[in-house]
Amino acid sequence: MDAKEAIIMPILHVRGIPQKLYDDIKLRAAVEHRSLTAEIIVLLERGLNAPERTWSADEWLEDARRFREEMARKLGGKMGADSATLIRKDREDR
Repeated sequence: MDAKEAIIMPILHVRGIPQKLYDDIKLRAAVEHRSLTAEIIVLLERGLNAPERTWSADEWLEDARRFREEMARKLGGKMGADSATLIRKDREDR
């Protein structure tokens, strides 16, 4: 990169980054002996160049199950009725 290219490089400002994410990136940059900016560029390039992952129906269902369990833990086990129950009740009320 020559001086002329450095002058015309765009600047990206990102606001509202969660503190933990910022700290994790900063730590990763230190471990990799990079500046924070260089580490963010590496992470963005990796993310954009990563192959798209295709999910099977079983993987989607497993992911949904894990998400539901996580939400139940966060809500203290208080989960609403499942959709089949709600649909059945709606049909009975008609």
